[in-house]
Amino acid sequence: PRLLAKGNAAAIPVEMVASPIPYEAYTDEAEAIAFYVLNGVGGVLAVISFVVQSRDSAPYGRHYAAEKAWGPQIPQRLGHILSDFPTGFVLFLLVFLLSRSLPKEAPNIVLAACWLAHYLHRGLIHPLVTSYSDKCTPLGITLGGMFPNTLFSFLNAWFLASADYEDVYVADPRFIIGLVVFVVGFVVNRWADWKMKRLRDAQRAKAADAFTAGGPTTDNVVDAKQKAEDQRQMARRKHYVIPHGGLYELIACPNYFGEMTEWLGFAVACWSLPGLFWWLFCCSTFVPRAQDNLRWYRTTFGDDYPGERRALIPFLF
Repeated sequence: PRLLAKGNAAAIPVEMVASPIPYEAYTDEAEAIAFYVLNGVGGVLAVISFVVQSRDSAPYGRHYAAEKAWGPQIPQRLGHILSDFPTGFVLFLLVFLLSRSLPKEAPNIVLAACWLAHYLHRGLIHPLVTSYSDKCTPLGITLGGMFPNTLFSFLNAWFLASADYEDVYVADPRFIIGLVVFVVGFVVNRWADWKMKRLRDAQRAKAADAFTAGGPTTDNVVDAKQKAEDQRQMARRKHYVIPHGGLYELIACPNYFGEMTEWLGFAVACWSLPGLFWWLFCCSTFVPRAQDNLRWYRTTFGDDYPGERRALIPFLF
């Protein structure tokens, strides 16, 4: 919108700040109904995710247990890629490019690039370079990740392809602050993953000789399942380490904190329902998972683990 400032000379256009709702989208009634229904599904999904994961940890990573496995096992790297990359990157890109004929303006392109940058790393680069504690993961974990990723990737791509942002929105505080917060979270998330990988690789190399030379054995265990579980626990003790440095001195899960910060910035920059519900869904996973991880660290390492560390938010939670 423009304000015409009139004086003795000709009227001079003066740009105003963006409106409270800085875009137009879904003027068709059927599309508007579908949009709000899908957002409602996303909100319900966030509530369900929080309740379920607060009651019991999803059985993957350090919380894996054979008796709670969700379906048959598949390679961990494959499961991670299938869960995130086809939905978060490929589906998002196709919907963003093909679902509307509107010209893509700067805010739409920048916000879509933020999403794609995250999922290029999270869905492809990270699984290929990280070191996993378990070689396999339950198929149910992969499928459980694909459904919300599909829903929210579609919703956010559809919105960014449909929203006609005002020209002045690129200078709006919501857009600028949101992008800054997203970048900060992105850097924190990448740093936390890199730091943990280095620590695990060093710990695994250091502990390999000790376990090979005379570490605990399970040869006297008759039950095959118990033997396999004992071997898995030995591998975890060899694989996991108490992290130190940076945010790891304050919280147990800087990687979750970084990603939660990313999506908060994205939601603010978009100023949209899909961005908000996606952030809430991420919180519904990160909050209970971070609590479980902190309890696991304290149980596994006992008094060696710093008691003042929080789970997810420095000094607060």
